[in-house]
Amino acid sequence: MERICNEAGVSFPTFKSHYKDKEQVFLATFDETFRRGRLRVAEALEDAGPDWAARVAATLAAVLKGIREEPASARVCLVEALTAGPVGIERYEEGVRLCAPGLQEDRGALHDPAAPASLLEETVVGGVAWVLHQEVAAGNSDDIEQLFKGLLEAVLAPYLGDRKAKSTARKHAKAFGRS
Repeated sequence: MERICNEAGVSFPTFKSHYKDKEQVFLATFDETFRRGRLRVAEALEDAGPDWAARVAATLAAVLKGIREEPASARVCLVEALTAGPVGIERYEEGVRLCAPGLQEDRGALHDPAAPASLLEETVVGGVAWVLHQEVAAGNSDDIEQLFKGLLEAVLAPYLGDRKAKSTARKHAKAFGRS
């Protein structure tokens, strides 16, 4: 905790007046990062319009941009949370669960009675989170947006089929300047 205080430029008594321990600092950092990420996604969705695939693409683009712009914060949420014990893991899993409904909300517009069960959304979001975890852990945050097209294809494929997912991802990759 002394190192945290030194790096933050605050005295230990000041630190203790705000946080009980390192875990509280971690959770506050995680929560603030996640809050900013949700705001970034909400802003992207405002511009995306009603098309489901465009909304998925806008969400993914916003997340990748956030990782590139704030790699240390992304590391807290995507990597360190999984090493922070039960509370950190719980926050990580809660983050995945909170993202899944956004994928599910507009998919009804696909009008496919055979649309996959809601468990799919949690699986897809969890898979994307794991890929992002691996990239951030490896220090690849600067190049994270290069994953846009491939991740978007992977997210769209269970809903649209491989061929349509590829063409839709290609279209959105061009629109977001990530071809």
